[in-house]
Amino acid sequence: MTREMTRAFDVIFSPFLDPMYIWILVGVGLALCLLAFVQKAKGAFARALVFLLFAGILSNPSILEEQRAPFEDTVFLIVDESPSQKLGTREDQTYQAVDILQAELAKRENLNVKTVYIGAAGNARDGTRIFTDMSQSLLEVPSSQQAGLILVSDGQIHDTPTNPFPVPVNLVLTGSKEEADRQIEILKSPSFGLLNKKQTLQILVKQYGLKETIVPLVIKVNHQFYEEKFIPANTPVDLQIPVEHNGENLIEFSTPILPNELDARNNEIFVSINGVRERLRVLLISGAPHIGGRIWRDLLKSDPSVDLIHFTILRPPEKLDTTPVSELSLIEFPVHKLFVEKINEFDLIIFDRYEDRGVLNSVYLDHIAEFVRQGGAVLEATGPDYFSRENLLLSDLGEMLPGKPTGTTFRQPFTPALSEIGRRHPVTKNLLPDRLPVGPWLQQVDVEVTQGNILMTGLQSRPLIITDKVEEGRVGQIMSDQLWLWARGYRSGGPHTELLRRFAHWLMAEPSLAENTLTAKVDGKNLTITQTQLHPKEETLAITRPDGETEFIPLPATASGATEHIYTAEEPGLYRLKNSQNKTLAIVGDKNALEYKNIQASADKLRPLIEKSGGGIHVLADKQNRFSIRQSKTVKTGDVSRQLAL
Repeated sequence: MTREMTRAFDVIFSPFLDPMYIWILVGVGLALCLLAFVQKAKGAFARALVFLLFAGILSNPSILEEQRAPFEDTVFLIVDESPSQKLGTREDQTYQAVDILQAELAKRENLNVKTVYIGAAGNARDGTRIFTDMSQSLLEVPSSQQAGLILVSDGQIHDTPTNPFPVPVNLVLTGSKEEADRQIEILKSPSFGLLNKKQTLQILVKQYGLKETIVPLVIKVNHQFYEEKFIPANTPVDLQIPVEHNGENLIEFSTPILPNELDARNNEIFVSINGVRERLRVLLISGAPHIGGRIWRDLLKSDPSVDLIHFTILRPPEKLDTTPVSELSLIEFPVHKLFVEKINEFDLIIFDRYEDRGVLNSVYLDHIAEFVRQGGAVLEATGPDYFSRENLLLSDLGEMLPGKPTGTTFRQPFTPALSEIGRRHPVTKNLLPDRLPVGPWLQQVDVEVTQGNILMTGLQSRPLIITDKVEEGRVGQIMSDQLWLWARGYRSGGPHTELLRRFAHWLMAEPSLAENTLTAKVDGKNLTITQTQLHPKEETLAITRPDGETEFIPLPATASGATEHIYTAEEPGLYRLKNSQNKTLAIVGDKNALEYKNIQASADKLRPLIEKSGGGIHVLADKQNRFSIRQSKTVKTGDVSRQLAL
């Protein structure tokens, strides 16, 4: 593009003396010349010419010739490439409009078009920052040469300035009249909730471009269908959702995807509520007073989240002597109340060296067995009396216990050790480091394990600690009453507190102590997927992306049972992960990001700025790609510049 050249002439003076002295000489000379003319002296005219020539020489005049060419004005063509611009047909609309605008502006003389692409690598959390990102481009062009801004965008700009803009701001609005969308927002959600209690969540289903005023909402709790509700659109609704288990509870909300919907990814969302027990209720029954009984009591009483009820049977019913009952028992053992009326209020029942001497008849033991099947837990810590003819093994409850006695008791020192499974099980994992010695135990009951998992072994690698799951509940056994030696620090002692704490919480189904887990940690675009297995085997991980496509990734078995895989998520949204045993969800990108809070194409956010600056709005859905560009002239710092508006 050529500039139109113009010529200009000017006379400038560079006097040899201070102008004040020159003006004094000029005044004196004019007075003398005037006197000579009045007296009609000879040579007056010649003297005047000489004087003027002398004054001109002192003024040092010169002629300046200039050739001028106007600078090109610059119009900024700003192209919004933020994620919301990739929805529907907006991306195609954008680049078609940019091509036409560039061709139209190129026809204008002395006009430079500076195209700036913004938002492709922006932060979705902070939204689209057009005016912030283009500030450097504006500084590169003097304000007197800025003709205007033409922004090709869906109008979802999150840094619109409130002050008037010095040049016209124009908007080419992308989008379609047929666009429709639904979006679920969680307005209020508790982080924690009491177990088996309902929590209140506030949900908002926003929609536009749709006629329906009632929206179906599907609710899932921990990946299982809970209910379907019909709620009003664009109105906050309170929902009562149960907290089913302690630890993380995943609550999923989704609405049906419509054929003309702009973005289906915002039709579902999930929230995590951490379930906590109001109080853990433990019933401890000691068959007889012994030194190890205090270990259980001290451990459970030290935990502020545990309510402990402890009974010690001081004298069996069949024993007859003259000792007053008041000297043997503080209260009567409330068998019926504990094991019939109140049994479901407990989370864990511990039998510590208990013998069935008629205190608990078969009816009560059947209630305990049913308590386990429905999700309760029983732990038995036994001693030499395990071989009594009337022990728990002869009951329905005894059938659930994994260890069956062989009739042998080992009475010699041995050092407890982890089994192969025990090295992976969350109850005993990393419990006994190889370099840290632990003290021996002195007695062990020998059993044959018919089911469950052996976590620790004792003398001759015989089972020492055993766990098992029975329907919805859990059972555990410790085949020795010598744990108190670790508590007393006998020959270095051992981690008795951590062992019992983990064991008790595993029996009460603490999620952090689950044997087989699948977790996903989000770090930017990377998903760090961790799988733990009690019995390692090769797995296939199914990852369902936000676009609905599923890909499969093999996860090899490892000796430790833990496998880690890093997956790169190319698009933001909800990812569903599943292996043969577990499911989990992960959100890549901020679910509360400004970029996705409102994806409707609209000029409302920019309209006040555009009107104040004298710009215009061009809606592609109405006018397609036919642009009308208005041009006006204004004086800026002495130069004539043009301003462009749509």
